[in-house]
Amino acid sequence: MSTSTLAEPITLPAPAAFGWQESESVSVIIPCYNEEKFIGKALANLVGQYPADYFEIVVVDGMSDDGTRAVITEFQQTHPDIALTIIDNPARTIPRGLNLGIAAARGGIIARVDAHAAPSAGYIRRCVAVLNDPRAAVVGMPCRVRPSAETPM
Repeated sequence: MSTSTLAEPITLPAPAAFGWQESESVSVIIPCYNEEKFIGKALANLVGQYPADYFEIVVVDGMSDDGTRAVITEFQQTHPDIALTIIDNPARTIPRGLNLGIAAARGGIIARVDAHAAPSAGYIRRCVAVLNDPRAAVVGMPCRVRPSAETPM
């Protein structure tokens, strides 16, 4: 798999190098910044969404200055069976965060989830099932997004 970021091209080994079949492995990318109130729920809702051997979560943090990192670290400690990577996003923009997350992802399927999102049970598994239809190239499902008190909707 070859990917690039805005800064420079990089080449990553195919997911098969990690023991995954590209068509079956999923990387969930979560860009965030100061999401202490919500990131824990978003991560908790991803537990059990897909077989752990074929699933990873990549949180791309815009250098949060609240307790976001502590919440993510606590989640890592209580869920050691889930592959979770935290990447810094000094640019603090969602597009840059997504590019960084995709560049670090090992899965053949990329799923984007917002830190305010509450994916329903089976969300990732259902997206993968629909994506396996040869007529599909991109899929999405309804996902509830919870605004914070400071976020106008």
